[in-house]
Amino acid sequence: GGEGGEGEGAELVAGSDVVAVVGGDGDCSFVGAAPAAPLDVDAEGAGGEGAAAGDCSIVGDAGAACLLVESDSDSGSSDSSSSRSRSRGRRGSVQRGLGAAAGAALVTAVQPLDIDEAERVVERVLVLPTEDAMQLQHDGSIVAVMADTGAVVDVAPSEDLSRSRLRVAGTAAAAGKAAWELEQLHKALVEKRVAAEADAFMADMSRIEELEIPVQHLSAVVGNNGCDLAAIRGRCGGIMIALRAPSESGGAMVACLGPGDSEHVESALRELTERLRKAREEEATGKDP
Repeated sequence: GGEGGEGEGAELVAGSDVVAVVGGDGDCSFVGAAPAAPLDVDAEGAGGEGAAAGDCSIVGDAGAACLLVESDSDSGSSDSSSSRSRSRGRRGSVQRGLGAAAGAALVTAVQPLDIDEAERVVERVLVLPTEDAMQLQHDGSIVAVMADTGAVVDVAPSEDLSRSRLRVAGTAAAAGKAAWELEQLHKALVEKRVAAEADAFMADMSRIEELEIPVQHLSAVVGNNGCDLAAIRGRCGGIMIALRAPSESGGAMVACLGPGDSEHVESALRELTERLRKAREEEATGKDP
């Protein structure tokens, strides 16, 4: 501020990062990065005799506390010894402030970080029946899982070839999610197959056929008093074969086949139909059946 501190103000760049501003009323502030060496805050050196009457503050880098050094604002001038005494007192305060700023700088310094555990590549192995593993591979389910999770899935048959190993590689999160999705897909595949097999079984077992047998050919078809029915059942998977009396007098007997497996019912129907055909041929030729 010139001698006596009467100037409008001045700006001084100290080094590359520290800016010193001296106001007309003698206030002095340092703004910028904390200096590497302690600052000698001397009223005479900074702003002449008048500047010693003002306040001086030092603001360090981000995280460093402000240090305010008070002085007697009422005195307009002082002798050299008094000024130097205040300078030494301020210097001690400034050094303490710079020590705090240096500590903050060390704490906030960038430190090398370890690789996060979640980013470490891991491997998980699932063992599935080869038929199911091939189905998941052929219908695109495995490709969809890889696209969704970012994991890599490799399929290879085991030694006995009846089971396959699915190796899932990726980060812990990706591998875990991929393994879970594959397990759910396999569970859904098994449930779907079981349901389809159950429906097919019930459809087959629900088949029932009926064959009308004239009373005069009954013994030729099923044996006297139905003695041949047991042998026929044995050849046709043990299905049920029952005879139902005619609903009206003189009507034909009805052979009820099933319910049972479609193939077995068909086999029994074919055998009884063939027996009935032969009985009718013998009746037509006059032979004793």
